Amino acid sequence: MPPVWRCVFGCPTDGISLHNFPNPRRFPEQFQKWIELVGEPVEDLTPDEIFGKKKVCNLHFTIDDRNRNNRLNAIATPVPFPYQKTSKKGRGSQFTSCFFYHLPE
Repeated sequence: MPPVWRCVFGCPTDGISLHNFPNPRRFPEQFQKWIELVGEPVEDLTPDEIFGKKKVCNLHFTIDDRNRNNRLNAIATPVPFPYQKTSKKGRGSQFTSCFFYHLPE
């Protein structure tokens, strides 16, 4: 049976793309930024375990984190709270705007 991948933030991932953490050897600064944002779910793991086994779902990235091919750019950094997708048509493409959920105080 193939492995079932889940987002480190615990989001439901049915039909949602998942992204690997940056390679800790090639991009140590970016990898560390992701670790700081994710926090507890990965704090007891080695960099190799995180890079090989942990993923972040597409809901934690904004349109600004994408390049013209709709892939994550080199400086993409996840946001801790997922956003709602709404589509807007522009130049024949689908764009996504984000709205953060308000958490009760």
